[in-house]
Amino acid sequence: MIKNNTNRGLNLLDKSSSAGDIKANFVIGYLYHEGKYIDRNMSKSIKHYKYASSFNNFYSKNNLGVIYKNGIGDEIPKNIGYAIEYFDEHYPEDIRVENYFDEVIRRWEDKISMYNLAHIYIYEIKTDEKIDESIELLIKSSNQNFEPSKYLLCISLIKKHNFDFEKIQNELTKKSQNMVI
Repeated sequence: MIKNNTNRGLNLLDKSSSAGDIKANFVIGYLYHEGKYIDRNMSKSIKHYKYASSFNNFYSKNNLGVIYKNGIGDEIPKNIGYAIEYFDEHYPEDIRVENYFDEVIRRWEDKISMYNLAHIYIYEIKTDEKIDESIELLIKSSNQNFEPSKYLLCISLIKKHNFDFEKIQNELTKKSQNMVI
């Protein structure tokens, strides 16, 4: 009985996604991505995620960002440029401005994308400017009670100040005047 219900549910999701349902495309993309109830197929997963992301489905964009951030073995090569594109693509094309992260955060306030983007800045790009941006993103994400951001914030501050806890405390104190930590 459960197997029949699973197959029926998958069939209905497939029909809904084929009819253009955005949420169904995300769910099917996720199922192919994880290999749950159906065989894992990353090309089908990406196809469904991209469809849903074209309608600004935030979760699809985030999952595409994670796929490209990490790569998937020999199947999907790591591509930090694509990852950044999907993590910061949560807004319409016409508002892309030089300081786009402020715009993204102001409009979407998404803690997971802030965390993922900060992670890329800390471990992939590694410039002082990007470390500073990662700290800002992680504070904002931490303020939404996203525990992983709190840990990554500690790592980024240690990387920036090389275990100089006085400097770390001073920076946090300075930033806390503008934000709640």
